Amino acid sequence: MMSAASLAPTVSWAADGDEARGIRVGSFLVRPSFAVGETYDSNIFLEDSGENDSFLTTFTPDLLIESNWNRHALRLELGSELGFFTHDSDDDYFDHNAALSGVLDVTRKMRIRGRFGYLHDHEARGTVDVPTSLAEPVEFDEFNGSIVGEMEFGRFRFEAFGNAADLDFEDTERILGGKSNEDDRDRVAAEGGVELGYGVREGYEVFVRGSYLVTDYDDALDDSGLDRDSTGFRVLGGLKVDLTRLVEASVGAGYLERDYDDPSLSNSNGFAVDAGVKWSVTPITTVFLSANREINETTLSGASGADTLAGEIAVKHELRRNLTLRASSGYAEFDYDGISRVDDIYSAGFGAEWRITRRLTLEPSYDFQLRDSNEGNLDYTDHRATLSVKYGF
Repeated sequence: MMSAASLAPTVSWAADGDEARGIRVGSFLVRPSFAVGETYDSNIFLEDSGENDSFLTTFTPDLLIESNWNRHALRLELGSELGFFTHDSDDDYFDHNAALSGVLDVTRKMRIRGRFGYLHDHEARGTVDVPTSLAEPVEFDEFNGSIVGEMEFGRFRFEAFGNAADLDFEDTERILGGKSNEDDRDRVAAEGGVELGYGVREGYEVFVRGSYLVTDYDDALDDSGLDRDSTGFRVLGGLKVDLTRLVEASVGAGYLERDYDDPSLSNSNGFAVDAGVKWSVTPITTVFLSANREINETTLSGASGADTLAGEIAVKHELRRNLTLRASSGYAEFDYDGISRVDDIYSAGFGAEWRITRRLTLEPSYDFQLRDSNEGNLDYTDHRATLSVKYGF
């Protein structure tokens, strides 16, 4: 007869390697962590003039639980961040999230991946859809999910996918009294499609991907009397590269279109780009490149969507076994369809990850952002310097 102790899950400390840190509980690996950060922000409301600066203290507890099985996989992520400003407590926030994801290996050449999550987040005053006339940030809840089925047969790979997000924004107090009706932004966005790939040689695959998109706002008409519901599609073709320990890349280009239900809103169309590259220049230096063009949602008066073209380059270098340096630079253009506004946003940053002990990490960083708009009083510069201490298993 088995004793009660033999039926309990085995608990042990996992090895300290990058892929095995944590606490083993049966066939699961548990990785709790906690970080404290202090940030100086030179322009917390992203203003053109009369900038307000502030220190921001953050507390970030996280928990990751993942399976350690030979087949299939299960992963639970729980996280939160509490932020406290010295400038004004009205801008303090408590963000939190949870996500459950997994992989079902039906056969060696057929698998199903799924992810379901919840997010409570905020948009700071001064961002595009949140004017500084509000008394506090805009908070919102998001439920999201995705599912992907993939099958390989010979050199061919077939993938069917779908994802959806339900966003619920909270009405927010104005400085001069009254509330801003953020319910205008409540919506469900969904996308579904297929991808077909063909392996032309070892490590190289050409692919074509097509998807259909639907955005459905909760309100039939917003406060301006507009119906912001839309449908659209995107078609991409390109190349995927997977050369072990050298290059991982997916580069696709094609066409996208978005049509709005309200005849007064401008439809959008044009070229589409979705590219990501990870290049291991040396065993200790890695370069990351990304570029994409998409149409983002906006509720700016008169604008149907934000036609966005963005790119970024980042470098990570392991100076020592316990010291990693990083640097990045990016550019994004937001061209608002239906109005004349165009914003160019430039960003740059650098930082380090210094593993003082196997569990204690010190992370200093600096980030810079500049917005150059063709409309008056919308330019800004913002400097953020952060020092974070993290303890994790």
